[in-house]
Amino acid sequence: MDDIQRFIRGGASKATATHLESYTRNRGHAIIAGLGFGMDGVVVELDCRSAVKAFDREAGYRTELQVYQRLNEHHVQQIRGHSVPQLLDHNDELRVIEMSIVQRPYILDFAKATVDAPPDFPEEIMTEARQRWAERLGDRWPDVVAIMYEMQRKYRVYLLDPSPTNITF
Repeated sequence: MDDIQRFIRGGASKATATHLESYTRNRGHAIIAGLGFGMDGVVVELDCRSAVKAFDREAGYRTELQVYQRLNEHHVQQIRGHSVPQLLDHNDELRVIEMSIVQRPYILDFAKATVDAPPDFPEEIMTEARQRWAERLGDRWPDVVAIMYEMQRKYRVYLLDPSPTNITF
């Protein structure tokens, strides 16, 4: 097993890894690098200079796709100077999203967002979450708040997982 296979198998369920490999093969491309993995799935770079994210769970896939489609409808390429990946393709059956690769600063990973309505959490939960986010983002928290507000106001997208890996400077 090569390094890329180990990366994929280490960051995704067996089914998700199989979906990713199937999507890539069907598109006639090869995976050339692992870009990241987390609770939602795994992201790889293809030889055509695009990124593919394969999701372990349907809900995360649906939410992230919905956000990319909303941003695509509005032709959003940047938000407050931060690049936003462009939706290139997706496959509902395989739960994969293909997107452009962006350079810093960027905003990505929308699997834990909501669209059209703010999250339905009690205010005390949201207050605690904002405190955690502020601690995690430090001096950049006011900039992140401005990004989140713009996404809410202009596109009705509500981020629920702002982090230094999802919003970079």
